[in-house]
Amino acid sequence: MTTRDMQASGSTYGSALSQASVNLLQAAFGRASLLLPPPRAITPGAIVVTPEPMRDGNPDKGREIYRGRYTLAGETVTTGAVLPFECVASRAWHEQLHAFGWLADLQAGGSELQRAQARSLLGDWIKTRDGHHATAWQMGTTARRLLNLLYTSTFLLEKAGDQFEDVFFVSIGRHIRWIQRRLPFAPAGRGKLDAAMALSYASVCLDTGLRFRDTAFQALSRELSSQILTDGGHISRNAQTLVDMLLDLVPLAEIIERQGIEFPTHLCNSIDRAVPMARMLCHGDGGLAAFNGVGSAMRGAIRSILNHDEIGGKPVAFASYSGYSRLNHKRTVVIVDCGVPPAPPFAAQAHAGTLAFELSEGLQRIVVSCGEPPPHMREWGKHVRATAAHSTACIADRSSIRFFENGLVRKLLGGPIHWGLRDVNCAVDRHEGGTLVTTSHDGYVRSNGLLHERALWLSPDGLNLRGEDNFAPVSESPRNLDHQSFAIRFHLHPSVKATLSQDQNSAMLLLPDRSGWRFSAKGARLSLEDSVYLVDRPNPQKTLQIVLSGYAAEGHKVIWAFKKLEKQAKSQLDLQAAPELPL
Repeated sequence: MTTRDMQASGSTYGSALSQASVNLLQAAFGRASLLLPPPRAITPGAIVVTPEPMRDGNPDKGREIYRGRYTLAGETVTTGAVLPFECVASRAWHEQLHAFGWLADLQAGGSELQRAQARSLLGDWIKTRDGHHATAWQMGTTARRLLNLLYTSTFLLEKAGDQFEDVFFVSIGRHIRWIQRRLPFAPAGRGKLDAAMALSYASVCLDTGLRFRDTAFQALSRELSSQILTDGGHISRNAQTLVDMLLDLVPLAEIIERQGIEFPTHLCNSIDRAVPMARMLCHGDGGLAAFNGVGSAMRGAIRSILNHDEIGGKPVAFASYSGYSRLNHKRTVVIVDCGVPPAPPFAAQAHAGTLAFELSEGLQRIVVSCGEPPPHMREWGKHVRATAAHSTACIADRSSIRFFENGLVRKLLGGPIHWGLRDVNCAVDRHEGGTLVTTSHDGYVRSNGLLHERALWLSPDGLNLRGEDNFAPVSESPRNLDHQSFAIRFHLHPSVKATLSQDQNSAMLLLPDRSGWRFSAKGARLSLEDSVYLVDRPNPQKTLQIVLSGYAAEGHKVIWAFKKLEKQAKSQLDLQAAPELPL
């Protein structure tokens, strides 16, 4: 058995104020650093080695860009006779535009016309005062742009001529100096890790010298040490961020190995820990579970990472630092969120989904979370962040974690303040009789005087998932439990068809392969309600959710089960039979 109690980090006002003080000091030192002599000018004159990116460009998007149609951050803008850098669009669209990830799409097109357009757009960007947009020189955007310029350098420079090469390398040098000067004083966040990776790429791909390489590697080691947890997860608890990071770290490690350079202190160790963690958060279809800001399953990216994995580390059953557990028998996978939100700089996409789970069988997802909306649907953010958007219980229509964010908070802290949930307990017991996960959290103790306890058991054959939810009174002055309503939700994947039995005590779930699962429960009223699914979708897709509702009485428990139906027994199915759930 593995047990770990987890404390919320940065969820109190005291820690938030402390983080604000640190960010203010860093900003002050950052402004003061601009008065100091600039770093030694670095203007590389040649590409020593071209990195092989693991992100594939989309040739269809490349052809659209050639016609002046840019689809970025879920928003499509047609430029017409205007440069894209001068178009009116959302902030998210401009962030992706100025990060230059679309260069890979033009490269994937493979034509000389698209190569000429890529050079022309880069030249126009430099001529228009380097984009002159407010987002163009943010730390994360600048870092991603430098990385993308290095990734596509061969595409841009082939038969380009001396004039374009000079402009290209001068711009690269400016990016390096800009990041060098501001990185030590930048506030904590994902952008700081991207910046350290961009400098490290520049140090091994360009003729920049040993001194610069040592400085870049030291910065990368510091950020990996602070952002990659002991179990391999990213401090944000966002699996999509973890996979994005690996897409840059794995090619960097390969370049360093090929060149015989000494590795940065934490690089190999971080990759070796992060790859099994990415595996742990994947379903049988090869895609990520949609917890804490995951809006894309990233199947292709994960496949690329695993193809480069020589160790083949197996996913663990419980990642205590990242706050996830995994039940996996035969073809069935259950992934459970048993963690607390990170500190504000890394909580921008944190969700109130503690004790939620996702269920899949083989390539088919059954129980899911709603997921993260694309950037052009920011108005959906507060809704999908709520506990009700996850497959767990909420009390009195409240979320287990409350978030607050405005422009000032975002500027001072880098992310939202959150409160409500502080403690999560999780224990995993795996043996011949299956796997049992027992968890609890205190997100409703202060507001409702109730501790949410959940137990999940998966049978060794993977055909039976049983659960138990309990709301235990812990307040010294207990509330009137007869008026403490609860709703336990199980959001279904859009491919799953669900129908209630006539007595409404169970539900039949039909999967795409025509196999069936039965859901049944005791201790609550069962209903089917509308829901939405956002993963890998430009717009919300309508789906269903199973809802168990009632009131939290003393000692009251809700017992439920998902059980796969044997094909030969379907015709004799008794939907009124209640499950036996002795946990």
